[in-house]
This record gives sequence, structure tokens and C-alpha cells, in this order.
Amino acid sequence: MRSEKWEVRRSKDAMLINILIQKYREIYYKVIEPCKDACAEFKKVIHSNQAAWRGVHFNFYVQTIEEHLNEKGGMNYDLIHCIHSTYHIANLKQSLVELYRMLADSGMLFIRVSSGNWEKCYLKTSEYYHDPKTNYKGASFVKDSIVQSIPRVTMTTQYREMPINVTQCFQEGGSENGDKMTDFIFQILNFRKTVPQERRDSLLRYFREQCSVTKNGMVVLYDGEEDIAFFK
Repeated sequence: MRSEKWEVRRSKDAMLINILIQKYREIYYKVIEPCKDACAEFKKVIHSNQAAWRGVHFNFYVQTIEEHLNEKGGMNYDLIHCIHSTYHIANLKQSLVELYRMLADSGMLFIRVSSGNWEKCYLKTSEYYHDPKTNYKGASFVKDSIVQSIPRVTMTTQYREMPINVTQCFQEGGSENGDKMTDFIFQILNFRKTVPQERRDSLLRYFREQCSVTKNGMVVLYDGEEDIAFFK
């Protein structure tokens, strides 16, 4: 699961860089990532694209975004992006506002985050479990955090849904694939074995009745994802 997450992150960064180099000859690209292995993987991608990306100057900071913001650097940025990474920011509202304030004039803060039914499931799970490394907050929280702090901010959004067959999560007796899927959905390792039965049944019931639909004998989650752009 971890290697898949890094692969997605690298592909999104590469896609963004390939778009930017079509417009800009010189790009300063700051990478803030607390995991050394993830940084090492991204450096491999940079090396494999060094000819095409020769005008891109990379700078790596192996630290959390909170640690980086506490250093109070004086730079302003034309673009700051967080692609499915806001879940791991401890004080999310404060950090989002600070990131927005670091934008240059006409700069953009771009956030891609869970939304819709996926966000509902995360929020329900957070009523019972607290992981200090995960905040379970999605698109609604991100938008409210900026709008409440900066009322006249310019914002655009784009929402997407993708159907996911989650029937195996509800198979009696369970299955290996169903258990892995359930662990991922609730972000709880060994969900069926570690969560008390009453609470487990409550979460699965909510997931099935409030976050999914049943079609032709299949249980389908419409996975929501939202792109949110704030402009300065």
C-alpha cells in the first residue's frame, strides 16, 4: 500500500512539472516530505527526467509541513499544492491559512482531497478513533478553513466520482481481499480483528447504508475526490 501511494504521488508531481515546463523556462520546486524513502523515490523520477526537466531546480526538505512553516522563511510562491496529503497535517486549519498567506500575488493554493461519501466515511470513523498522524478531514473542512479565515478569497472547485465495488467488505466470514479493502477504507489495520464487534458492526452498517448504494446485488461506493484552488 505504501509503495502504491508513493507511485501515485510521483505521477502527480511529474504530471504537474510536465505542464509547468511548457510555460516556464526556470522553475524553483520545493519538496516538503518527512519520509526519507519517499524523497529517495522522487529523486529517482527526477533523475530519469533530467533532460526534460533541466530548467527545474529542486530543493528537498525532509520534515513535516508544520516544521517547515515554523521556520518562517520569507519566500512567496506562485503555486503551492497538496495532493492527498492534508490528512497528515496536525493543525490543518492553521497550516492551510499560513500556506495561503505564503502565496505571491495571483498565486494559487491547490488542494486535492477526499470528498462526498469517502469523506463521510472518514468523519464517522473519527468519532471512534483518533490517529495523531491522520486527521480524517476532507474537502468540506478545507474549504471552510480558508473561507472562514479569508472571507473574500477566490475559490474554484471540481468534484469527481468513481464507482468502487466494495461488496467483498460485507461478505459473511470475510475474505482476504475484502479485509484489505476494509482496512484501507477505514484506515484501521486488521479492522475486523481489532475493532470491537459492536463498533465494527456500527461502522460497517453506516458505510453500507449512508455511503454506498446496492445495485444488481453489488455494494458500490461512489468515491469522491475534489480539486480546490484558492487564488490570491
